[in-house]
Amino acid sequence: MITDNPKYKWMVVGLLWFVGLLNYLDRQMLSTMRPAMQIDIEELQSAETFGILMSIFCGSMDS
Repeated sequence: MITDNPKYKWMVVGLLWFVGLLNYLDRQMLSTMRPAMQIDIEELQSAETFGILMSIFCGSMDS
């Protein structure tokens, strides 16, 4: 079977690592773009509202 091949298993690990990295970078992009988003989206002016936005994206991995 193809799943018994060690190269296949490491390829799956590599792909999962890459997808995890993209997920991490996506969440980090929100906090890096905070000042620009606050200019365009008036509701994000308060720290509480921005925290709710961040918790939505950061908490989505848990489910």
